[in-house]
Amino acid sequence: MEPLKNIYTQNFIEQFSSSIKIVISDFNSELFQKSIFDKEWKNRELKQRMRHITLTLKSQLSNDFEIMINSILKIVSQLQKEKTKGQSFEWMFLPEFIELYGLDNFEISVNAFEILTQFTSCEFAVRPFIIKFRKPMISKHLEWSKHKNEHVRRLASEGCRPRLPWAMALPELKKEAKPIVPILENLKNDTSEYVRRSVANNLNDIAKDDPELVIKTAKKWLGKTPQTDKLIKHACRTLLKAGNQEIMQLFGFGSVKKIEVNNLNIKEVEISIGDNLEFYFNLKNHLLCRWSCSEGFAYLCNYE
Repeated sequence: MEPLKNIYTQNFIEQFSSSIKIVISDFNSELFQKSIFDKEWKNRELKQRMRHITLTLKSQLSNDFEIMINSILKIVSQLQKEKTKGQSFEWMFLPEFIELYGLDNFEISVNAFEILTQFTSCEFAVRPFIIKFRKPMISKHLEWSKHKNEHVRRLASEGCRPRLPWAMALPELKKEAKPIVPILENLKNDTSEYVRRSVANNLNDIAKDDPELVIKTAKKWLGKTPQTDKLIKHACRTLLKAGNQEIMQLFGFGSVKKIEVNNLNIKEVEISIGDNLEFYFNLKNHLLCRWSCSEGFAYLCNYE
């Protein structure tokens, strides 16, 4: 399987350079490409390559943040004119300009996020801003949750996920997730499944730190629409896997108190790493039946 870091091919960088040259007439395409594929390129992993592209491009842009961001947005506009496929992973190095250089320019940065996320997602880049400017950023996410563009609405949810994979965590929102809920309320019936799935994933993140808040939200939302029901079930997947009683009952799974497991028989007393462990047991559901599964269930577990 081809490593994801190899999405940045020679052809990709050449085409990107050509687009930049249209926007910035004095842009040195040759130097840019040579600097990208330096002697350390092969040793860099995906995120290191993304950061390297950002820093290499920055070396040819203005040190004035507003001018620099205007150049980035013009480059994105040119890519859109060329029908370049947006919302794909390889362009996520572009929001890094705001993440790295924009923390002292709040208004310019958040306005740029709103435009840029319509081409490539900014959920990683907004997180340092949430940490530094939690209240104004939550207000901005609430505003974005009502935006006409689905990618901006998705950022409203995805950007404030407390435990977004591959991204820095948001410690304050892990401790207190209530400020997120009004944002998700605005998005729970969104016309885009792309947005609703982000809401579900956000709630699933919250469930790992504040299960009671998610249970309360699930009870409030469930039964309103088929789309919201689907969202809630996906949002509660961690709680369901953990056997949370309230959530299991909410989805009609009943109580595990009615389940009886007996006659456990482990075939091998001692096993070595890499061996299979074979065991049997009888399972009886008093809620559904009065008979025992006489043959039991056999499981083969690889011991590692």
